Amino acid sequence: MIEPPESIDEVADIMRENLPPGMRPAEFGQKMNWGRGSDAARDRIKTLTLEELKDIGLTADQATHWAIAYEAVCQLMPENPSAVGRALLLRHAARLLGGK
Repeated sequence: MIEPPESIDEVADIMRENLPPGMRPAEFGQKMNWGRGSDAARDRIKTLTLEELKDIGLTADQATHWAIAYEAVCQLMPENPSAVGRALLLRHAARLLGGK
C-alpha cells in the first residue's frame, strides 16, 4: 500500500501514474461517468459495473491508488465538492475489480 500523499502535487502524481494506458485524467473522469459533486459520484456507485471498469482498462491497484489520492484531497482541501464521493466510488471500483 502506498503512503497517503501529503500535498496536492503528490495527489496529481498518483492520479497521473494510475491512469489506464493512453488515457488522460479528463478522459478517465468521463469514462468513469462520475459527474459533478460528491452526490453524483455516490449515485454512480449504484450503477458502476465490473464490465465497464474492464472496458476502461482500470485495475484494482489503480482504483485503490485513485481512492487514496481522493481521500488525501478530502484532508488537504476539505472544501472540494467532489472528493468524498469520488473516493467512495473508487473504493467501490477497487472492490469490484478485486472480486470483493
